[in-house]
Amino acid sequence: MKKKGDALLVIFSVSAGTLLFLAACKPSGEKTMQDIMRQGSDSTVSDSAELRSRTKKIRSVFYTMPSALEVTQLLKESGARYSVGYPSDPLNLDKYTTTKGQALNLGIYASDLSYAGIYNQKEDAMLYLKCAGKLSNELGIPNAFGKGTVSRIESNMGNEDSLLNIITEIYWNTDSYLKNNDRQQVSALIVAGGWVEGLFLALQMAHNSTNNQNLISRVAEQKLSLNNLIGLLSTYPADESLKNTLAQLLKIQEAYRDISIEDTKTKISTDSAKNTTTIGGNETVNLSPEQLKKLTDITDSVRNHFATDY
Repeated sequence: MKKKGDALLVIFSVSAGTLLFLAACKPSGEKTMQDIMRQGSDSTVSDSAELRSRTKKIRSVFYTMPSALEVTQLLKESGARYSVGYPSDPLNLDKYTTTKGQALNLGIYASDLSYAGIYNQKEDAMLYLKCAGKLSNELGIPNAFGKGTVSRIESNMGNEDSLLNIITEIYWNTDSYLKNNDRQQVSALIVAGGWVEGLFLALQMAHNSTNNQNLISRVAEQKLSLNNLIGLLSTYPADESLKNTLAQLLKIQEAYRDISIEDTKTKISTDSAKNTTTIGGNETVNLSPEQLKKLTDITDSVRNHFATDY
């Protein structure tokens, strides 16, 4: 199970999925995401209180996601298979000409990259890598997906722990660059696009797998990370592009409203009269089929809104 204090950013799509997922242990020669995130925190010492608050909110989003190890186990248990129909359409790439559309869809394609990489779909992963690289260049983010990064991703295809660590490192380096150039709004849009794509992928896999109760539980728990994400975007009240994005996220928050999460030691049980499933462990999640359908439909709508934001 995950250790909340040790997580690294990855994709909720793949954990699922998601994001953006978090991994804990790395080989001794590599930086862990914990190291990178600590550096990000240290770098804010001289920043304003507002910037420190935003950094804290970003970290909160990622810390409430499952670990890469847990994601892989969840996918194996659920029997979820890779589908070429889930990720966003690469043919839309050249349509993204606005900063907002480019940022949102950079997050989306980065999540799709992780999804394909976890399943060792090298051809698809490299396609989404190309999409993410082009959008990062359009946004004026230098070297986010340079030759060295591409080589590292290629050599770690199928190694979900290292792959997600690389993608996470790319994100934090990108976030640092944007912050230093007073472009944190762009970073927030990237996070929003990646988070929504992750949730979308997770829901698709949950609906198309047989042993999906634990996966559905993780979907429900993203109610917490969504609250943190909304809190992050709410710190930019004067930014019109973020206002629209925030309005879309609030639709998903409304779908989560009646999904309850309580601390408990209870194991999985089903109430046929109420048509609900309670999933235990450290928490109890009450999520009915009707609530799941509502969440799926609204997430699909928001994701399509982002993916067609040209």
